[in-house]
This record gives sequence, C-alpha cells and structure tokens, in this order.
Amino acid sequence: MEGDNPDERLPMAATILIMTALVVLEEGVDPDEEVTISEEAESYVGTTFSNVGLIEGERLTVRDLLVASLVASGTDAVYALAEYVGDGSVEQFVGMMNEEAASIGLQNTNFETPAGLDTPGNYSSARDLATLAREALEYPLFAEIVDTTDATISTQNREIEVFNTNQLLNTYPPATGVRTGSSPQAGENIVASAEDGDESYIAVVLGAEESDQRFRAAEAILEYGFV
Repeated sequence: MEGDNPDERLPMAATILIMTALVVLEEGVDPDEEVTISEEAESYVGTTFSNVGLIEGERLTVRDLLVASLVASGTDAVYALAEYVGDGSVEQFVGMMNEEAASIGLQNTNFETPAGLDTPGNYSSARDLATLAREALEYPLFAEIVDTTDATISTQNREIEVFNTNQLLNTYPPATGVRTGSSPQAGENIVASAEDGDESYIAVVLGAEESDQRFRAAEAILEYGFV
C-alpha cells in the first residue's frame, strides 16, 4: 500500500537516526567498544531539546550510545558515535550516511547532520524511510533496541535511564519499533514497524500536526496491512 506523496522530500527530524545507527552497524563496530564523550558531543546537552546529559570525558559503550540515540534521540550520543565512527570527523560520518543512502537506492534523501536538526540539507521521503527502516531491521541489535520502551545506560561512574517516545510500543501489541521524530520544521513524524505471525509491515507518517495524530495514523496504516 502506498499513501499520499510517498516521494515528497520532507524534513525528517529524529527519524534520521535510523541511518545513523545503520552506518554504525554497517561499519562492523564492536558494540562493546568504549567511546569517550568529546567537548562537541557535550555541547548539544545545553543547545538541543533531545539529549541524555552526557558529560565530556565520560565513557560509554557503542551499544549504550546506540540505545541513547535510538530510544531517547540523544543528540549528544549521536554526535559521539558520529565522531567515533567517522575517525574524529562528523563531516566524514555524514558522507558515509549519504553513501549508504545511495547504495540502498534512496532517491529523495540527503543528510547534512547525523542528528535530525532542522537544516535545508536534511530531508527524506516516506518511501525512502520505509526502505531505510527495512534495511536497518535486518540487524538484530537494531531491531532489539528500537523495540525497547525504556533502558538504563552506564558511564564509568553513573547510570542514566532513557525512555522511548514511541507510544505504539505500549499501546499497540504488534508494534516492534522504529523511531519517532519531531521538530519545528518537520512536525510530528514516525517510522513504525509491526509484526504479527509471519506478517510484518512498516508505516511512515511525516508532518503530522500533533503527536497523537502520528500514532493513530501509523496504527491505522499497519492495521490496514494486517487485514
């Protein structure tokens, strides 16, 4: 089933983190490797709404940074991963994201940052995001994390609780993920996955006016698939 304007280029907000995580996983980084939080990564704690409060010098595993990114949209965690996997260069990591987009055939997608900040160069389409989610869900670690309602991540000296904003995980039993996103330009977005028996579907809702609206719309699309 195709919905309205599946190829329209739109701001994607934190649904971008599906690609951020996919690049990390494609690079084969050991999830147990430790990453030290940089000054740049910490700088997003005070300047963006979505962060988990990481402090320069703290050390977290790649796995915990993926949890912080995918469960809680932690912009600070996203930049820590981007620097680590991009050999110290966020720009290099963004280049890897665009290369991956081209390799899996995303025709209406471009990345300018590794997080879903509103910039003219961050855009995607509903069709591309569905393709991207399907690709990422092939990785068991990704599928496990995006199906997590809450988790605890650890630095060398403290624990941080993170909570998923994807309400479907609590209200819609077949739901298995994937990622919400919201920003002033993008509105309320969701890429939602669900599974029932041997059937699985992905729904993408972009630009909803209210948070609840995206969840209701995504559930309706998924239910249409299961009928």
